[in-house]
Amino acid sequence: MRIVVIGGTSAIAQECCNVWLSKGLHELILTGRDPKGLSRIAKDLRVRHPQSTIITESFDHLDPKSIKEFVFEVSKKRVDLILIAHGSLTSQVRAAGEVDYLWHELQVNASSPITFAELFSNVLEQQGSGQLAIIGSVAGDRGRAINHGYGAAKAALATYVSGLQHRLATTKVKVSLIKPGPTRTRMTLNAHVGPSNLADPRIVAHQITRGLEKGRRVIYAPSAWRLIMFVVRLLPFSVFKLMKF
Repeated sequence: MRIVVIGGTSAIAQECCNVWLSKGLHELILTGRDPKGLSRIAKDLRVRHPQSTIITESFDHLDPKSIKEFVFEVSKKRVDLILIAHGSLTSQVRAAGEVDYLWHELQVNASSPITFAELFSNVLEQQGSGQLAIIGSVAGDRGRAINHGYGAAKAALATYVSGLQHRLATTKVKVSLIKPGPTRTRMTLNAHVGPSNLADPRIVAHQITRGLEKGRRVIYAPSAWRLIMFVVRLLPFSVFKLMKF
C-alpha cells in the first residue's frame, strides 16, 4: 500500500502513520514545510517500522506550482491513500488586528488543503480507485467568537469536501472529511484549553483509521463530538450568543 501524508509533522498524522505501518508493509511519503521536524518524525517511524519504506519531501505548501509538481511526481506510481493533515490553529485576537496574518492562516487552513485535494482527487479518479482523507475541524460546524477566522477556513474545507464527495459519488474513489475536536498537539500548546479537555492524539488516530477503513464520509474524533456539534448547530442564536465556548 502506498500512502501519502500531507503535513507529516502533525501529531494526529504521525499517530495515524503508526497505526497503518503496524498493520503491514507500506510505502509512506511524508511531506512538510519543516525539514528538520519531518526528518525527526521519519526517523522515529523507521525505527518503529523497519519493514516499511519512509520517504520525506519538504516544499512550500502554499505555492500552487510546488504543489502541482509534487502531485505530478508522486502520482507516477499508484497512490492508494492520501491524508491531507496540515493546518494551523489561528489566533483570533491576532487575526483581528493583523490582516496579513489572517490572510496567511486562510491559505494554510483552506486554500492549500483544497488545492492538494483537487489535484489528488483527479489522480484517484484517473486510477479508478483510492482513498482521500482531509482533516478539518469541529470548528467548521458553527462560527464562534473565539475562533471564527479558523472556523471559516474549516467550514470552507467542509463545503469543498461535500462537493467533492458528490462529484465522485458514482466512482470507486472514497473521500472522507475528518473533524477532530481539541486534541493534544503542538498546535494546542498555546490554546486556552485545559490539558484535561484535550484528546489523546493516539485515540483520535485510532478512531480516524477505523472510520477510514469503514469508508465513512465524515469522521468525528473523538466520536462524542458528533453529538456535541449536532446540539451546537441546533441552538437558537438567542441562546447561542450567551455562551462562551
